[in-house]
Amino acid sequence: MDNLFASLTHEDSIAFLISVFVSFLIGYVTAWLLYGSRVSKLKKKLKAVREELSQAAAERDQLREELDLGKADMVRM
Repeated sequence: MDNLFASLTHEDSIAFLISVFVSFLIGYVTAWLLYGSRVSKLKKKLKAVREELSQAAAERDQLREELDLGKADMVRM
């Protein structure tokens, strides 16, 4: 362990570097999978919220039109 990097061709050095590289790859792939699943869930939620917003805007426009018609009727009286 004292001479781990004394020679990069030494068995211990190669084994250590390979284990570091494999650990990095495992961590990278795990983070990528977790991030990907989280992003897909958030995209689905965003789509649902946008649809809800669109419906609310349509309802608002309908109610505004009804209010304008009611005001017009009150003006005639």
